[in-house]
Amino acid sequence: MFKPLSPLFFFSIVTLMMLAAFSGHAQESATEGGFKLDENIGAPPIDSTTKNQKTEAPLDTIKRRPELGIGAGTMTQSFRKVQINSSGNKNNFTFAPYFSLSLKFPLSERFSLLPSGGITFPQTGRDENITKLTYYLLGEGALQFNDFTIKGGTGFSMNYYKGKGGEALLNNGNGVTSFTVPSGSSTTRNIILSLGAEYRFIAKWAAQLQTIILNPHTSQSRAVTYTLSAVFFVALGE
Repeated sequence: MFKPLSPLFFFSIVTLMMLAAFSGHAQESATEGGFKLDENIGAPPIDSTTKNQKTEAPLDTIKRRPELGIGAGTMTQSFRKVQINSSGNKNNFTFAPYFSLSLKFPLSERFSLLPSGGITFPQTGRDENITKLTYYLLGEGALQFNDFTIKGGTGFSMNYYKGKGGEALLNNGNGVTSFTVPSGSSTTRNIILSLGAEYRFIAKWAAQLQTIILNPHTSQSRAVTYTLSAVFFVALGE
């Protein structure tokens, strides 16, 4: 039987993905550096006045350095699918803090591969006896236009539920009725598509909006989740 991924195992997967991608980039850079050294064999000695001067990397090389993105924000799940009061109003926004990691791996000046993952903090919803945790993994492509980036891709999402067990008294319209609260845990798994936009408002910070479509292949269970977050970027390979 399928067992839900623990948060620790989940972040281990994300970390390994990022390390593997970065190791490949580092190996490629080292190989290129080796060719440059071979080309310089027999070159005249460096003048002592310029020996200690720092050589700046070409602009194209700087733009193509991978970046680690560390994000935090809020996630609204099942947009306009959940009734939130007796008047029939549905959810437009839910404050559900979440944390994300991503690796921007440039293939050209404009296009990048973007593996990423995110996880919400454990929380209770309308039923305080049920704790929910959501996490996801995505593989995306990103297209950059100056400070603006659009991205899209696919992946999977998992919701982990845990019940305390026991009984709860709920209103049945004419009074209250005792209902059994589920005990133990369960997991739901969904295929997802993603589409997002990002604006780099200063050098290392960006605002991000991401839309996630759950179960896009079936209309009955299709739902939309969106996230709003701020992302801090750390350049790798400097």
